[in-house]
Amino acid sequence: MKNFFKQILTFYYYIFYCIYRFWAFVNTTEWGAATRSAITILALEIWTSISILFYLKVKNVSDEAFYSVFGFILLINLYLFILNDKWKPYFEKFRKYDKTKRIKLDIISWTIIIVLLINFIYSFGFYNK
Repeated sequence: MKNFFKQILTFYYYIFYCIYRFWAFVNTTEWGAATRSAITILALEIWTSISILFYLKVKNVSDEAFYSVFGFILLINLYLFILNDKWKPYFEKFRKYDKTKRIKLDIISWTIIIVLLINFIYSFGFYNK
C-alpha cells in the first residue's frame, strides 16, 4: 500500500513537472515557473472540488466548509511545492527518463489536465439544473 501512494505521489510530481516545463517555456525565470505551476495545480484541485459539488447538486456550502477545504488543499500544495524542494529530485529523475517514456507520461498528464478542465466546464450544467 505504501508503494501505491509513492507511485501516486511520483505521478503527481510528474504532472507538476509537465506544467512546470510549460511555464518555463513561456516564462524565463525558474522562480516564476515553479510558482505558476503550484498555482496551476491549486486551481485544478479547486476546480475539481467545485465540480464534485456541482455534480452532487450542493448549492449551499458554508464559508467555513469552503475555506476549510481550500485551506487543506493550499497547505498540501505549500508543503509539496513551495516550502520545501522535494520536487526537485523528482525533476532530475524525470529528466533521465528516455524520450518515449517521457512522451507517454506527457500524453497521460496533459490528458488528465484537459479532462479536468472539460469536466469543470461541463459540471456547470449540473449546477444550474
